[in-house]
This record gives sequence, structure tokens and C-alpha cells, in this order.
Amino acid sequence: MRFKTLLAAGCAAAAFTTVPAYAQDAADTAKTATPVSSDDIVVTARQRQESLKDVPIAVTAITGDRLKELQVNTVKDVASYTPGLNINSDSVGRAFVSIRGIGTTLIDTVQPGVGIFIDGVYQPNTSYLNSPIVDVARIEVLRGPQGTLFGNNTLGGAINVITRQPGNEWEGRFDAAVAGTDNYASVSGSVSGPIVRDLLQFRLGASYHEQDGFMRNTLTIGDMNPLKQQSVGGTLRFTPADWAVFTVNGNY
Repeated sequence: MRFKTLLAAGCAAAAFTTVPAYAQDAADTAKTATPVSSDDIVVTARQRQESLKDVPIAVTAITGDRLKELQVNTVKDVASYTPGLNINSDSVGRAFVSIRGIGTTLIDTVQPGVGIFIDGVYQPNTSYLNSPIVDVARIEVLRGPQGTLFGNNTLGGAINVITRQPGNEWEGRFDAAVAGTDNYASVSGSVSGPIVRDLLQFRLGASYHEQDGFMRNTLTIGDMNPLKQQSVGGTLRFTPADWAVFTVNGNY
């Protein structure tokens, strides 16, 4: 009985003395925590800003600068650099998206399995994926069910296109490219700035792409299925208070 009593008292004392040690470790960890590097890619896959390496979901994020380096002109082109993402198009411009084998169909009564979003707003028209992207900050591809954060039609995953937001400084961008034997040409540009400083800002961008067809019709003496794409996008940002931001986006 004496041995059991001493053993119980010793265990209680040990448990009591280890509590401050754990608290001290937690305090030291908080003091030595390193801030997020400026080189980290910040994503909003969980509806808040986080470093890509800290997000506990399968997500691929490509920044606007990287898209330019890769010569990515449409969201469809992102599939070449994203594991598990497949995007195909038909002759009328509709895009069929699948992530890990789950995606859209031609059956009207079947809900699509991959959601397409622009700045978090759902886009039911999949032809947007074939349109030239304008002034994009980054593209996030989330693999796996995203119904908790993005709602319906995201069983396979979601594609979220985040556009550049206007600010209080005037900015302008212009890009042009000509390449290949098929007479490929691309022109895009944007401008953004304040209408009323610290209150109302705008962004407006446009792009145009064209390319000869891959087959030549000798009967009509012309190319078959030449590429001609144009798009226009704009953003109006209203900030009446530090805690209130109203954003209106438009794309054509």
C-alpha cells in the first residue's frame, strides 16, 4: 500500500511539473516563428489569404508573371501545367473540364462536377475557358470536393481565376507577340487607377489573338478554322470604409 501511494504521488508530481515546460515551448515557438517570405505564393483557396505551402488541400497556383513566361493565353492552356486537370473544346467553343476524371457533360440534367469562378463568383458558361485572359493575378486549380467553401458543382474540384485589383496608383500594361509560320499574333493591354483616391478605383483590359488555320482549303483558297479571339474585362472597386469593399467585375 505504501509503495502504491508513493508511486501515485510521484506520477501526480511529474504531471504537474511538466505543464510549465509545455507552455514555455509554445511561447518559444511563437517568438521564433518566421514570417511568410515575399517569394511565397499567396492563395485564397480557403477563402482567406494563405501561403501555398501551408494550405492542406491539393491546389496548383500559377501567378500572372508565370503565366506570361509560359505563354499561357487562355485558362484552357493551364491544363498543360496542372496535374489531374483536363480541358477539351468542341467546334462551337464550349469547354469540357474534368479533374481526376470528374467533370462536365452534355446532359442538361446532370450538374457539372468542376466549378469555374472569377474572383470567387461562379461562371456557368464554360466557353470563358477558351477566351483570352486579361490582367490575371493568378489561377488556382483546386482538386477534390470543394462544396464546403465553393458550394454546388464542385465535386471534382474548382478553377478560380483571380484578376488584378485596381489601386490608388496609375498602372498600365501592354504586351504584343508575333511568332511561328502560322502568323500567330497577340496583343493585350490594361490600365488601372483611381477615379476618387482611396474611394473608387477602376481597371480595364483587353486582348486580341489570331492565328491561321492548321489546314488549307484549296477549293475556297483559304485556311480552315482560323483562330480569332478577343476579350474585354473590367473591375470597379468601391471602398467607403476600411471594413467595407464592393467590387464589380465584367468580362466579355
